[in-house]
Amino acid sequence: MVDSTTAENNETKVDIQAMLRRAEMIEMQLQMEARFKRNMAVFKANMPKVHDLFTDYEPKELRLEFSDEGYLHLINSQSGTPVYPENPEEFVQRQFEWFCASPSIAELTFKKGEVHNKEHIHQRIVNAWLDALEPLSKTRKISIDAPIGFMMVTGIGLGYHIEKISRELDVKYLCIFESQVDSLYASLHTIDWVPILEKYSTKEHQIYMYLDFEPAIAMRDLGNVRHIIGYHNFITSFIYPHLSDPQTQTFLDLYSGTYGEQGQMLGFFDDEQIGFAHTIHNINAGYAFFSHGAATESLPPVLLVGNGPSLDSHVNFIRQHQADSIIISCGTALSSLAKVGIKPDFHVEMERSSITPYYIEAGTSDEYRRGIPLLTLNPAPPNMTALFDEVCLAVKPNDAGRVLIDDTFMNHGLSVLDNCNPTVANAGLSFVLSMGFTEVLLIGVDLGQKTAASHHSSLSVYHDLEKRSKGKIRPGGAGLQQSLVPGNFGGEVYADWILSRSRREMEHLLSLPNPVGREHAVYNLNDGALINGAIPKRYSDLNSFRPLADKPAIISAIKNRNFKSLESVTLSDKVIDDQYLQSFRALRKSLMLPKKINRVDELHDTLNRIYSALNEASLHSPLSSHLLRGTIATGLGIIAWNLFFMGDKHLFKKHYETNRRFYMQLIKGAFGKMATDPLSPDNSVPPHVEEFTQSP
Repeated sequence: MVDSTTAENNETKVDIQAMLRRAEMIEMQLQMEARFKRNMAVFKANMPKVHDLFTDYEPKELRLEFSDEGYLHLINSQSGTPVYPENPEEFVQRQFEWFCASPSIAELTFKKGEVHNKEHIHQRIVNAWLDALEPLSKTRKISIDAPIGFMMVTGIGLGYHIEKISRELDVKYLCIFESQVDSLYASLHTIDWVPILEKYSTKEHQIYMYLDFEPAIAMRDLGNVRHIIGYHNFITSFIYPHLSDPQTQTFLDLYSGTYGEQGQMLGFFDDEQIGFAHTIHNINAGYAFFSHGAATESLPPVLLVGNGPSLDSHVNFIRQHQADSIIISCGTALSSLAKVGIKPDFHVEMERSSITPYYIEAGTSDEYRRGIPLLTLNPAPPNMTALFDEVCLAVKPNDAGRVLIDDTFMNHGLSVLDNCNPTVANAGLSFVLSMGFTEVLLIGVDLGQKTAASHHSSLSVYHDLEKRSKGKIRPGGAGLQQSLVPGNFGGEVYADWILSRSRREMEHLLSLPNPVGREHAVYNLNDGALINGAIPKRYSDLNSFRPLADKPAIISAIKNRNFKSLESVTLSDKVIDDQYLQSFRALRKSLMLPKKINRVDELHDTLNRIYSALNEASLHSPLSSHLLRGTIATGLGIIAWNLFFMGDKHLFKKHYETNRRFYMQLIKGAFGKMATDPLSPDNSVPPHVEEFTQSP
């Protein structure tokens, strides 16, 4: 028999405990509401778009809920299950300790490259620099104790880890990718964002957020961030994967998988200098410039022909439709078409190197090229434009020559040719869409191949040269590492990082509105890589082509519409010096490294100061910034990689002296070139040049 007094006492205790629990929860609820208001105020001041997003916001997929144990949980509204497997604060504590003990990283890499021209400065010095650093690289030790240039955090959850990162680590640039907007909303109730945003709203510390972004779009925007804050801050990216879902994992795979290649896309001084010199030559030559624009009437289908392996199986198809389509060849596809007696209506090139024309001449004759208009970019080398009797230049984005064009032809109405890199096929696709073609057939634009060795069409001049030279001449990129990517008609194909980058640039172009406001359809006929935005199609499944009544008249109308002749201009050496080179020379002092630096934080501040000077130059001397950015970014990046995680103070000083010596050689070489011979065109020749002289 239960004593009634005891039972009543127990019930009283339960009631009191329940009342206390309710009181605690009410107090916590009031605290959360007050915290939310404070956080909204600081977001309004620092990130107003986030503030506006959460004004009158109602979460859709995640909600806050108190657990039976009294802590806050983040609950999936559909399943009713907690996002965290345990008490979130305890989970974060263990995760943070694990991260600090063994941080996950991605790194940019700098590799030695071929020196095609001993007069060029960048690659020759960088190669020697990397050789000198090789025995020193083992002294690096990745640690969270050093200043962290860039950290990528995936997932906000309740935000407890964000507080810890901000409070306990010296992260200069913090980036957060969060697929669930509800999660950030929840964190406004659980953590204090005020000190976080106050810390990351200075010149030395900044925060970037990607909320519910498509992974590819976030990655593209991160490229702009790298450009702003400098590759030296990105050289070693710490990765903190907090929570994951399919969208977040896709982003993380893309981020980690493509991180290393970013260091290969920096550009360099010699490239910009020769592009600058070539643009002056091309302006003075009076070539037409490419003007975006579409005809009022519909254009015939365009066959955009690359030199990939799939070209072989489409030769008869191209020949069959030569009379009822427009044929545009890209790069070395010109020589392949020449072999089979097909003459394109236009030809596209995008390189600035003087080596490219050697391949054109090795695979085609003067007679064959006669009458083929060249579509190219403003840095095209003079020895290439001389091979064609009609030339049209498109304005290349992010290029030193664009500054000259904008300044020389005020209000010219020209648009840049977007997404025209990294391969000539990218330039070709951008050209045809900007000309108003609505039906585009990609042929030989494989961007991947079924076997790692089958890099080009069997008709390619590369194979001829490789045979002539007994294997000494190989196509560029032949030795690059290959990975498997989805194939156009299923399965997988091999692609190196350049082809993968080319594919992603095409996909981005195809995801944008048509540059001239036309609805277009792009068909991928190749047994290469799948290109999102292009329709996989066998040529046998295409609709029949309509006969053209007057193809020459159509070509003439295209040229009249898209080839724009500007006023005749001659840019003299004196004009160039007065308008551009004086401000270039004035920049040198701000790019110098001091003779001694004793600490990592001092080095970090110095590199930021140098890169900031380069950014500031882009406002008052944009040409100077274009000329120097790639080489300076590379130099600062190598220094950061070698010294940011150097624990030994004695070794730090010694290694700094070595790194400074090579960096100053780059500065001396670049400024010396612009002082003595700034307008010289490229004079590079291919290795084994004697093999190129044999007539095709």
